[in-house]
Amino acid sequence: MGRLVAAVPNEDPERLKRVLDAKWRTIGVDKETLDRQAQERRDAEQAAKDRDEAFARLTQYFNDQLSLMQQEADQVRAVYNHDTEAFRQQQQLKHTRREWDINRPDAKQLDMPSRVGDEDGRLGPASLQKFDGEDLTDPNMAASSLSAFRVRKDHYKGMTETEKQAILDAQLAQMEEKKARRAQEALENMMYARTQHDIQRALQEQSQRVDDFRKAQMARATDILKKQADEKQNRDKHLSTLYRNAIAPEFFTQFGTSHR
Repeated sequence: MGRLVAAVPNEDPERLKRVLDAKWRTIGVDKETLDRQAQERRDAEQAAKDRDEAFARLTQYFNDQLSLMQQEADQVRAVYNHDTEAFRQQQQLKHTRREWDINRPDAKQLDMPSRVGDEDGRLGPASLQKFDGEDLTDPNMAASSLSAFRVRKDHYKGMTETEKQAILDAQLAQMEEKKARRAQEALENMMYARTQHDIQRALQEQSQRVDDFRKAQMARATDILKKQADEKQNRDKHLSTLYRNAIAPEFFTQFGTSHR
């Protein structure tokens, strides 16, 4: 066989090796090629993994840079808003605005009355505030001769200073009464809250005493049960020693000692 093989011309030494390899002839697989392909596949996978890792690192880098830029932008925006608000508080006050006369809350308090005496130049025919024959000076002329509590409608010129003062005194008395009533309600609410607090504290103390008593009873019961268990254990031990049916050596030595 060797001479035959040697006689056959063969220009591919590797082919001769494959022909003489029984395992290769049986399986019919080019192991070197498969190994090379496997290595190429592993190299490609490793290259793809390295590329993905590099891309992930690059993405993380850009995310970090964006986060830093966002933080810087937020800080700049915060400083700008703070400076803007400070400028508004210092330079753009409400009373310096041109709309202040329209929106000021005390505008009604600063307005002039609609009528300041009969000589007010703002009063014209269309104001219906001044009439011929109108007398605004002696309200007492409206007093009725029939009763001090009655007035003449045709002579009524408004309330007297005494009547106005009486109304002011009545309003002041009502305000004082309302203030006293609120103070009394606040005192009653405070007393009620204090009473509820005392009741709650008493209930908590009672609950604590009940818990302490229950714990003491449980501890006492536990001690009693433990004592009873110890006593039973000792009694059982004593009875087991007393009534055990153990055969002593004397039982065997007694035979043959009597003539009976």
